[in-house]
Amino acid sequence: MAGLKKELKNLEAKAGTDNPNFIPAFEEIPKAGMEYARRLRDLKFQETLYETLLQQYQAAVMAEASEGLVLQVIDPAIPPELKIKPRRKLMLIVAGFLGLFIGIFAAFIKEFIDNFFKESESADKMALLKSYLRRI
Repeated sequence: MAGLKKELKNLEAKAGTDNPNFIPAFEEIPKAGMEYARRLRDLKFQETLYETLLQQYQAAVMAEASEGLVLQVIDPAIPPELKIKPRRKLMLIVAGFLGLFIGIFAAFIKEFIDNFFKESESADKMALLKSYLRRI
């Protein structure tokens, strides 16, 4: 009997340490059972709550998907009686004059370049300038 009591004291002493072969003391078994029951009750409550919320979420998603897109027209669009912008006639006139001036300017530049190359002195200068530009 003394050997068994000694072994029981050894086991109870080991129960206080971080031993993987943990055997709870005899008086701690009801406490552990109560703790287990509390944790099991909390787990079941959380599972039930999760399932209920999941069902409600799925029902809300299905209800939202079944509803069509709801649009409410507040003020219907009315076409204007008279167009104000863009002023197409004015744009056409400006573009025509601009094209005319650019064409005249291009003709003057072309005439200048042709006359510049006809002169021998200017042609030599231009050739020298082109050779410098090619080196760069």
